[in-house]
Amino acid sequence: MPLFGGDKKEDEENEEEEAQEEEEQSKEKDAKNIISMKRGDYMIHIYVETAKNLDVPEGDVIDPIVEINCLGER
Repeated sequence: MPLFGGDKKEDEENEEEEAQEEEEQSKEKDAKNIISMKRGDYMIHIYVETAKNLDVPEGDVIDPIVEINCLGER
């Protein structure tokens, strides 16, 4: 066991645990924000600027569909 510093494996495990805790805290904060919203109708505007890797034969026109999940609604 070294006199100075810690074990690298322990340091990595601690960093992973801290990252998981931060992620959980972030999720809890987001959930609290959703819960604190007043009930009512909301409108969300979404602008899709580009679409990549669509497999469309040349000369054909398509009408792509975008699915959005927000605040538990689809």
